[in-house]
Amino acid sequence: MAQQLRCPKCATPIPAEDVNIDSLIGKCRNCNAIFEVDEELNRQRDDFREEERPHIELPAGFEVQRGVSELDIRISWRKTRMVWFYVLFSVIWNGITFVFVGIAISSNDLMMALAISIHFMIGVGFLLYTTALFINTTHIYATTHALLVKHGPIPVPFHPRRNISKASLEQLYVEEYVASRTNGRPNIAFRLRAVVKGKDKRPQLMRGLKKPEQALYLEHEIEKFMNIRNRQVS
Repeated sequence: MAQQLRCPKCATPIPAEDVNIDSLIGKCRNCNAIFEVDEELNRQRDDFREEERPHIELPAGFEVQRGVSELDIRISWRKTRMVWFYVLFSVIWNGITFVFVGIAISSNDLMMALAISIHFMIGVGFLLYTTALFINTTHIYATTHALLVKHGPIPVPFHPRRNISKASLEQLYVEEYVASRTNGRPNIAFRLRAVVKGKDKRPQLMRGLKKPEQALYLEHEIEKFMNIRNRQVS
């Protein structure tokens, strides 16, 4: 379907004879506004795509409060992540590790105790992460000036706090990745990333979500509230 060019100021349709083909400059007969045709076509195309984005219902485990100048989203890890995989893995890993720890202690075998200490620390790490999956919450707080993200109460690696100004935030997008593997089969998860002006690295705002709708809901709501036009990200 052909796209109708409209004036960026008053939205009046622009006929073809009011467009200079050589310079790609358009003029509106209604308000006399002069504008670049390519830029305006791209903007209107993005607006059309924005209107076509499907509505996504509030996912389970999400709590949202909207105000005139703030958007507050709280996400329960227990209700939005692959909790039971890590519970099973932690139980099996720590169960086997503690058997060898008991053998090393009872036999007073120092070398065995040193060898098993690395596995013991890994097991403790998995136990802490599994505990965090049950009690942690991600808090995303958007205002007209900034986007803030924090996780807690248990601090977890790869889940840093974020504070991104509205002026530097260009775009949000959802990314699929392999979170873990079970019997060689990948366990797919989803995360929300941001495109920030002047930075090649794209900060991660939320990860570990088990359904794409959860991440897409965050992208849609934050972009809509912060007036960020949705664009395709390579």
